[in-house]
Amino acid sequence: MTSGHKIVQGAAFSSAGTIVSMAGAMGAAMIFTRVLPEAHVGVFSLLVLTNDLLILCSNLGMRSGLPKLVASAAEQDRPSLVSSALGFQLLISSMAGGGIYLFWFVVRDPTAVSSNANWVGLYPYLWLLPLLSLAAAQRDVATASLAGLNRYGRRAVGGVVAASVNVGLVAVLVWGLQGGLLALILAVLASHVAAGAWLYGSLPAGCMPGLRWRPYRDAVAFSWPLYVNNMLTFVFQRLDTFLVAWMLGPVNVAYYEMAKRLPNMANRVLAAVLVPYLPSVSARIAGQDLAGASRLMNKALGLVAFLGYTGVLCTVTIQELLIRLLFSADYLPATRVLWLLMTALCLHVQVGILGQSIIAFGRPGVIAAINVGTALVSIAANLVLIPRFGILGAGCSYLLAIGFAGILHTGFTRRCGLRMDILGIVKPQVLMALSLTIMWLGHGAFAGRVAATGLFVALCFAASVVSVAQMVDMAKALGLRRPGAR
Repeated sequence: MTSGHKIVQGAAFSSAGTIVSMAGAMGAAMIFTRVLPEAHVGVFSLLVLTNDLLILCSNLGMRSGLPKLVASAAEQDRPSLVSSALGFQLLISSMAGGGIYLFWFVVRDPTAVSSNANWVGLYPYLWLLPLLSLAAAQRDVATASLAGLNRYGRRAVGGVVAASVNVGLVAVLVWGLQGGLLALILAVLASHVAAGAWLYGSLPAGCMPGLRWRPYRDAVAFSWPLYVNNMLTFVFQRLDTFLVAWMLGPVNVAYYEMAKRLPNMANRVLAAVLVPYLPSVSARIAGQDLAGASRLMNKALGLVAFLGYTGVLCTVTIQELLIRLLFSADYLPATRVLWLLMTALCLHVQVGILGQSIIAFGRPGVIAAINVGTALVSIAANLVLIPRFGILGAGCSYLLAIGFAGILHTGFTRRCGLRMDILGIVKPQVLMALSLTIMWLGHGAFAGRVAATGLFVALCFAASVVSVAQMVDMAKALGLRRPGAR
């Protein structure tokens, strides 16, 4: 089996697990958005977002750095590296959780901190945050370790386990027993624990949590710029929801976060496809094969742009039907911003390819420096646009920030020595803008949306954004087409 086919098969395992995982999350959302009031959905979204921030703060960049570190480590050193990452993550999560419990016991009246409706609604469930964070952080470290160990199949099954437990418990506890918001949070916690148990069992011998300081210190020394980068990425990708909560209230949080569900699903699938990219491009760069690394990067950019934007256009074509089906007619206001968020997130994945290429040169600090400016652009744009345009302003701010980041990433990638096909990068962006313009001129008519989507696909092949040969090679690597079949 060629290295290219191994990359594609690894991507297939990763994306398949992510698709099932996201389908389970969407299935759960289909249930709780029909059962819970919109304000409760907004509070739940804020709790999940706060949990993600807590995990990010305690992870020290290991979630991003471990795949490369484990893949490049000597075979005998890998168990020690994974063990130390799990052990110190457990210690840090426990210490952070202790601080949250102390705060929760001392501050008995939430209005003593703030009278914001979102905070008052979140406070009664604050005691669950340390448990959610601890379980999810262990799951994330184990997932990153399995990527470095090239165990993509077992990694994917972990997502399937989490999705199955989550949607099953939501159906029973929230829908069947009418357990409310507390039952929904407990179902999520149980899914984290179940996935973590599977992932732990998938690790090789010697990888159970341990406090081995030297390998952890060395790993953090590499990953701390990624940690800063991840924090800044959170600012320009997720802070908008906190700002929406601050300025607009919990119902708008529900609309905005449900609007984000579909683009986040597309984003995670595309990102999962690219899980093998960093180890693969790192190996080429380490072997001084810059030409091979450049070809891999340009092909990945074109393929992600084509697949991602095609998915965006297909989703926008039937967005009203999707919102009614997945949530309810009460969430139709989310369609105002859905197209914008999906476009921005797809562009974000393309920028992420450039970022991983820079990381492969051992320069994660460059990414952090870029994201300082990007975070400032995002915050400024959100503060200006949200009060004036509501959730649409938040979506515009995100797209502006990603565009700014893309320009800087392009410049630094070229300075690293990779040869970029600039025309190949620009073409899908122009074709996407053209297709969205056609949809807008058609005033949302279904026929116009279908025509715009078909035109984008046809023009991408005509302009060599992707080729039939690439699609055939992908099908072969995925086992969808037998070699030599006509």
